[in-house]
Amino acid sequence: MKNSKETRGRKPGKYYVDNEDLVNELKIYNETGVFTEQFGTYIKRIVDGVRHMPNYINYFKEGNPWGNEMYSDAIFRISKSVIDGSCKIIPEELIGQPQLDETGQIIYELDEDGEYIYDDNGDKVPMLVKQNNVFGYFTRTAWNAFNGRLKKEKKDNEKLEEHRNKIFIDYEIEYGVPYQEGNDYKTDNDW
Repeated sequence: MKNSKETRGRKPGKYYVDNEDLVNELKIYNETGVFTEQFGTYIKRIVDGVRHMPNYINYFKEGNPWGNEMYSDAIFRISKSVIDGSCKIIPEELIGQPQLDETGQIIYELDEDGEYIYDDNGDKVPMLVKQNNVFGYFTRTAWNAFNGRLKKEKKDNEKLEEHRNKIFIDYEIEYGVPYQEGNDYKTDNDW
């Protein structure tokens, strides 16, 4: 039987991208300023992976116009984060070293209550620089792009519904036909 640590984590598959491969491609981009075809493929795979999550899969069915918008928003935001440099690569020699704030002071680990964590000697435990997690950064960026598009579309639909209600109420006042929510009124051309 396998150890529980061996069975955890994302399994390689159709939408899987290895974090090390992404880090290498991002380093190539930082050196040359050119997106390689492989880097574009990795970004597309990540967005496809988020697209196939259960909370988004139905938005990508045929006939739903939001799916294409969500997909292009995610690709755009990931590409923009790479071009703007907001997705940074930590040099190998800094990984495992204490994190420093803007003034050069060491940042220390805090527990859930906001208290410092101390080691056995009574010293504060410094927060260490973790590994490069480009895969996680891109996945979260795609997730946020999808949610942003959904919020925008919901807001637009609410404005449209508010406008429709106003038009139907004006119609009721002008023609004396009672307006009921959900009824589709026929125009003279429909008869």
